[in-house]
Amino acid sequence: MLLITALVLGLVLFMIVYARYMNACAYLTDKRLKVENYRNQIEERIEKINEEIDKVEVDVDEAQQQLKDLEYRISRARAK
Repeated sequence: MLLITALVLGLVLFMIVYARYMNACAYLTDKRLKVENYRNQIEERIEKINEEIDKVEVDVDEAQQQLKDLEYRISRARAK
């Protein structure tokens, strides 16, 4: 009888410890997935920001070219 009680208690303790272990693993997996999702969102935002920066740089280059063209036209108009 004592042996059966010890086995049952051992099994119950094992199940409790195993359940806590599985709960901790699930918690860590959940946190890992959240971190991965945040990382993906940040990478997407960075890509969008870089694309916008590239567009702005192109717009600035075009504006500088137009400014140079206008300066050239003004200098030619003054020379006449």
